[in-house]
Amino acid sequence: MLRAFWFPSGRLAEPPSKARGRSKSSPRTRNRRRYRAEVRSDPSAQSVALMPSLPSTPRPSHVRSFGTPSRRIQKASSWAGLLTYLRPSGGTAMKKDFCAHGMPSAQCLACKASARSSSNTTRVMRRLSNTRQGRDIASRREGTASQSQSPPVLDARQAVIERIAAKHAIVRRRDWGLLSPNYTAMDTDWDYTTVVIHHSGNGGETNPKEIESKHMTEKGWEDVGYHYLIPPSGVIYEGRDLRYKGSHVEKANTQKIGILVMGDFESNWWDADDEPTAAQLTSAGELILTLKLEFKTLTLLGGHRDYKTTTECPGDIMYKQLGTLRKTTSLGGP
Repeated sequence: MLRAFWFPSGRLAEPPSKARGRSKSSPRTRNRRRYRAEVRSDPSAQSVALMPSLPSTPRPSHVRSFGTPSRRIQKASSWAGLLTYLRPSGGTAMKKDFCAHGMPSAQCLACKASARSSSNTTRVMRRLSNTRQGRDIASRREGTASQSQSPPVLDARQAVIERIAAKHAIVRRRDWGLLSPNYTAMDTDWDYTTVVIHHSGNGGETNPKEIESKHMTEKGWEDVGYHYLIPPSGVIYEGRDLRYKGSHVEKANTQKIGILVMGDFESNWWDADDEPTAAQLTSAGELILTLKLEFKTLTLLGGHRDYKTTTECPGDIMYKQLGTLRKTTSLGGP
């Protein structure tokens, strides 16, 4: 097709390429010739060396090869996978680090896809870690049965918990609980300084399972708020694992062990649980003495109302017993 340009002078002219004469070679060809001339004049200017022998690993399906056998270039789906060989000033060819696919480790698309898949799996498992389903999946991966009710073992602290439980024949949380604590959502705590005594309140719950339902189902807490629970029988039940901060003193739970003495302990005509039983008081005193031996930092014993003035807990009658417990355990008041 004949192309022409119309100049303002009215003269019909040839296109610029016609006027100057067509080039006998393309820009790519001219660049090649210029490069070869530079290499002939200065061999050290050569920046691309012949490819050394590649690893004997079979190439994946996403890699194809083209070019001559003496100068084969492996290419992935984009030019980012181009193999580059540099010749340093020493004069010997230097090869980049290669992965198992025979590609530069930083450019292999297969390795990148595998890394992304692993990262996505880790992200999903992290989201599931707070659910029972996620813990079950993690347990199956390790080839063990799900132990969602057993918190992770934390070195010497576990030994302290076991000694306390064995000395007082404590009913363990995993044996009586109906719901699984969410240990991953709780804060750790240790080096306790204070024991705080509580009561069940007007509800008068005397069964630990009722407290579990009240805290975890109705209030949506991660676990029972108290570390130990003592019903009228005097048997001690394990509540929240002692390695985790309790939920029994609003905004002031750090370094405080919560003990629930189950009952109301208020002089009300409509209920019969006005007085704590002798078994409850004996068990509470013995437990506090053991805690004092295990935690050298433990120096204080108080009632819930000592740390929150708007509550009647642990009830007037139980609160009067705290003086006797302090004398028995040689602990101070708040």
